Amino acid sequence: MDKLEISAVNVIICLSLLLSIVIVFVSCEVSLYCLQRPRNYFEEAKKLDKKIENLREEEKTSQTKKSATVAEISV
Repeated sequence: MDKLEISAVNVIICLSLLLSIVIVFVSCEVSLYCLQRPRNYFEEAKKLDKKIENLREEEKTSQTKKSATVAEISV
């Protein structure tokens, strides 16, 4: 093998190592970021319950409006 081929192989090996190190570093940073801000699942569940209640109330009001318009039409 020529010196040029050997140096090209060495460059590819070095770039592969550098890429793997960068991938490990980024994955560690992402996992640490996710672990630093723990989620409060109880508070999120409360928020979702409020949203569900609001949607149910909106559905009830829309149904009463529909029944009122039906009653007006039938009269």
